[in-house]
Amino acid sequence: MKAMINFSFERGNDGFTLAEMVVAMTVFVIVIVAVMGLFIRSIQTERGVAGTGSTVSSVSLAMEEISREMRTASSFTVPQSSDGGVLLTTLTPQCMISYPSITFTYVNGFGTDTTVSYNLEKNSATGNNQIMQTITGSQPLPMTPAGTNISNLQFIVSNQCPSTAGGQVFSPRITVAVSGSNPSNEPFGFISKFNLETTISQRLYYYLQ
Repeated sequence: MKAMINFSFERGNDGFTLAEMVVAMTVFVIVIVAVMGLFIRSIQTERGVAGTGSTVSSVSLAMEEISREMRTASSFTVPQSSDGGVLLTTLTPQCMISYPSITFTYVNGFGTDTTVSYNLEKNSATGNNQIMQTITGSQPLPMTPAGTNISNLQFIVSNQCPSTAGGQVFSPRITVAVSGSNPSNEPFGFISKFNLETTISQRLYYYLQ
């Protein structure tokens, strides 16, 4: 009579050990933390880029409005005093002077002469500097968002010296230079700084008689 021997290789129903569970949970937590970190960082990057784009767009729109008015403007007025840093840069040999504010008269869409001023003013609520537009007889209006800090506004006026050529008096050419940042992006790890410039040539011409 032959003896019959049976071998069983079935795994028991004991499940995972405590050590295996701890290792699995540790790996799972590490992966989740890494993925969440990348996800949060991507959201911050998206917000930072969107904030920078919005800031530059709003400042560009303000500069475009200033430029449009200046092209048909006359009677430009600038600060005359150098006290307190009002007159920042003087390049008299080149007939170029840089001013932090300017006032001029232009013809609005209704065909009426309008006197307007542009300068920087600090927002008491946010502490940020804003470009302000002041039309004679009206309250000042901000041209840039309260969340944007304009650190520098300059109107660089050239060809304002009494120079003539062929009987023609040159019209002034004005460069508007704006620099600043968006402090609201700093919590997201961004320092959104910008430097924008545009040059406007006056479209009014005068001739010596």
